[in-house]
Amino acid sequence: MARILRIYGKCSDLCSAEYLVDGKTVKEMEGYAPSIPGICGGDDIQFDLDLDLGKIISFKPISHEEVLKALSEEDEDDEDNIPEGFYEDENGNLVGMSTAEANANINRMLGEINF
Repeated sequence: MARILRIYGKCSDLCSAEYLVDGKTVKEMEGYAPSIPGICGGDDIQFDLDLDLGKIISFKPISHEEVLKALSEEDEDDEDNIPEGFYEDENGNLVGMSTAEANANINRMLGEINF
C-alpha cells in the first residue's frame, strides 16, 4: 500500500520563497510561486508526497542556477498592476501624477459620467 498525500495550493501572488545554501540565505522572493518543475509555478503549488519515503514524487533535482533563475523571474503581468498614471522609477518605487494631473483626470472622468 503506497501512501500518497496530494498537495495543491493557490497562492494568488502571495507566495514567498527563501533559498539557503549552507544555512545562509542566497535569494528570497515574494509574489507568484517560482517556476520549479514538479512543484510550482504561477499561482499554483502542486505536488504529490510519498509519505513512506518522505519524498516529493516526480521531483527531479535542479541546479543552483535553475533555482536562482526561478526565484528571479518576474511575472509578465506585473505592469498590469501599476495604476494608470503611475510608473516605476529606476529604483522600483511607484511614482504618481501631480495633484494638478490628478484633478484634471478626476474632472475628465466626472465629465464622462451621465448622471
